[in-house]
Order: sequence, then structure tokens, then C-alpha cells
Amino acid sequence: MKLLDVEEYGLRTNGYIQLKSYLEGNKLSFLQSIKAKCYECNNGYVDGIRDCKIKNCPLYPFSPLSSKPYEKIKVSEEFRQAKKEMMLKRHQDNKL
Repeated sequence: MKLLDVEEYGLRTNGYIQLKSYLEGNKLSFLQSIKAKCYECNNGYVDGIRDCKIKNCPLYPFSPLSSKPYEKIKVSEEFRQAKKEMMLKRHQDNKL
């Protein structure tokens, strides 16, 4: 997402100011970064009020529009193991 896109098409909702500030080269806090990323991921919160429902996103519990903020997300052991193997493989590939 480019600064001009945010200014021209982005709704003025939670995350707009943070993403605009980041694209202008400013540093963001942890919470500001989450708001900016959620705003970007949701294409500027098309309606500005709906939960994204992407519950397997690591930022979902912190999303400004999450229906269950800060609730621990339960994932299956298989999902956890698959993610662990993916991260180990990625780590090994980066060593090469």
C-alpha cells in the first residue's frame, strides 16, 4: 500500500493515521504497528466496522476490530507442529 493510496482511498478509521504515519517514515509503537497492519491487511477497513475474522492471524487478538480482543486463540496440535516444522525449515534454509 502506498501513501497516496491511503490518503486517496482509505477510510478514516482505526489504523489510518498509524499507517499514514509509518508510510511517511515515522516510527510506530507496538500498538500503533498492529493498528497499521490490520488497516493495511483489511484494505483500509472497507466498511470500518467489521471484524476481519482471520482468527489464525497472530495479530488477531490485538486487532482494533476483533470481536474477542486479547482472547487466547486455540489451535490444534497438528497446526502447531506444522508451523514449527515450517519455521525450522525456513531457519535452516536461511543458514545456507
